[in-house]
Amino acid sequence: VYPCDFYSTDGFLLGKVGKDPLKSMINGSAALAFLNGCEPFDGCKTCEFYGLCKNGCRRYRVGGKNIFCDAYRRFFTERKNELISAAGIMKRFLPQ
Repeated sequence: VYPCDFYSTDGFLLGKVGKDPLKSMINGSAALAFLNGCEPFDGCKTCEFYGLCKNGCRRYRVGGKNIFCDAYRRFFTERKNELISAAGIMKRFLPQ
């Protein structure tokens, strides 16, 4: 198991299915190292949409900022009401 198909090298190996528990793969040192390399761009910390994009995929970052930041922000702004509605619909399917 790897954190992403673009990071499927030995250095990013999280564990092996059938051998390693999923919980240990998620909380293991390789997963933490991958996530620690994903520090948000300074502007992300105050963005209302950070919870949705989390600075996107790290392979699309230049100087720490996601190259699609402006497009994400525009999309989320224009579709905010639809996204809230969709989230409400999906929430009904979650276990209580």
